[in-house]
Amino acid sequence: MRNESTQKKIGRIVGGHAGSISEHPYMVGFEKNGLLWCGGTIIGSDWIITAAHCFDSSVADCACIPTMECKIRAGTSKLEKEGFLLDVVTVHVHESYNEVLKNHAYDLAVVKVNKPFRDVSSTLIAANLPETDSDIPAGTMTTVMGWGKTAEKGDMASDLQEIQIPIVDISTCRNVYGRLIMPHMLCAGYPEGKIDACQADSGGPMIIDHTLVGLIAFGEGCARANRPGVYIKVASFRDWIKEKTGI
Repeated sequence: MRNESTQKKIGRIVGGHAGSISEHPYMVGFEKNGLLWCGGTIIGSDWIITAAHCFDSSVADCACIPTMECKIRAGTSKLEKEGFLLDVVTVHVHESYNEVLKNHAYDLAVVKVNKPFRDVSSTLIAANLPETDSDIPAGTMTTVMGWGKTAEKGDMASDLQEIQIPIVDISTCRNVYGRLIMPHMLCAGYPEGKIDACQADSGGPMIIDHTLVGLIAFGEGCARANRPGVYIKVASFRDWIKEKTGI
């Protein structure tokens, strides 16, 4: 989870440009009482993947607990407007996620919705999933997106925003965050900062060629120099995802 003054912050997009839901039809938002809380990605006929802490009531009082309070908004580039609303039926939080430590290890969850996406709209399309334990070289460009704040103390974006940022070598990232960085994580960003994911986008996608490679997890501040964003590496959890969803 990300905040402005300390090491962890809930994801949001800074330094981005307008994205289109037609280009990213898998992008969804989690809402509670009509307000965006987290991002997510369609990965199957009725499944979404996101961050575990989006369902952690100890993180913030706007977390989607119980699940009946949470809605999924899909098929729109607009913040909290238009598109389609779906209900949450089932949530599987990774068993090793630790609400007490809040260190973002195993910070992922899969969410089943109340009806197949194809029955809602033909425009709702799942992202591809990576091969198990596939690696991504440092310097590889990725696309990250969301509706979160556009500056560390700024406003939410009214339209979907996206950024392109390179993967950062894991050893460089460990020099910044120490033992928080685990083998099942990715880091991305520019040395000068200025472009980053930040508040209200946690759980949202990191994409390479329509393949979901990462989930927005945490970072220090927002778009700060030499403070890359940290993402959950989806390839490290392919077996777990298949166990829970059959995908």
